[in-house]
Amino acid sequence: MRLVFVILILALMSGCTTTQSVMESWVGARESELLSSWGAPYSSINTQDGKRVLTWQNYWGQYNQNICRQTFTVGSDGRIEHWSYSGCPL
Repeated sequence: MRLVFVILILALMSGCTTTQSVMESWVGARESELLSSWGAPYSSINTQDGKRVLTWQNYWGQYNQNICRQTFTVGSDGRIEHWSYSGCPL
């Protein structure tokens, strides 16, 4: 999971890339592509309507006191429909 965080930080430091643009770039992609790139999620929840909610969690800051949570909603067709994040570095 730390690898995902390091990749995200490097992406954020390169030009105009933001956490929002990284997350948005996954909309429409297949769940299998996301898992292949990001690895296993911290948590996975199946909803009653056939969707899945995948969350990755990483710690950051000088003493790892901050938690970055990145969540994707995968539709019943296996494609990413929605995303959200909280506590991530800008």
